[in-house]
Amino acid sequence: MLDASDPDAAAASASATPFPTLMGDGVGDADMMRMSMAANEWMAFAMVTVGSFLLIGSCLAYWRAVRSVLFLSSLPSRCTTPVLTLSSVQVRSGDP
Repeated sequence: MLDASDPDAAAASASATPFPTLMGDGVGDADMMRMSMAANEWMAFAMVTVGSFLLIGSCLAYWRAVRSVLFLSSLPSRCTTPVLTLSSVQVRSGDP
């Protein structure tokens, strides 16, 4: 508990809000700088957290796609009709 003779306690009881706010009421430059740095650190933490979830999710989706391609390429071909390609079709030149 603060002593009544403490000047900080007297100033805190005189103001409506004893805690510093970002509106600048009773806050010095050093306190504003400290609060600004703390806000920047929390924003950076949130962005790194979201970014790491996005990175891990995209890596897992890529690996799932690679595994499905490997699985599909390992299956035997079930195609019973011949596939037409340009090399298998004879092109006639001239009149029919």
